[in-house]
Amino acid sequence: MEILALEDFVVGFGVAFTALLALIGVTAWVVLAGMAEEEAAGARLLWAEWPADEKVAPVRKVEFRIAA
Repeated sequence: MEILALEDFVVGFGVAFTALLALIGVTAWVVLAGMAEEEAAGARLLWAEWPADEKVAPVRKVEFRIAA
């Protein structure tokens, strides 16, 4: 009798875990689809695409020399 209860628990845990993964997947899909629609409309959503702050100094060019 105890073995059957353990099996029910394991099956229930598997179902709950699978449902949690499905919920995370659906949530990610909705968020990414919304971002794609906004970017297709011309909005910039990623912080890496925003213009740099005026206080940022440009990087100077470095010349590498190979020893002979």
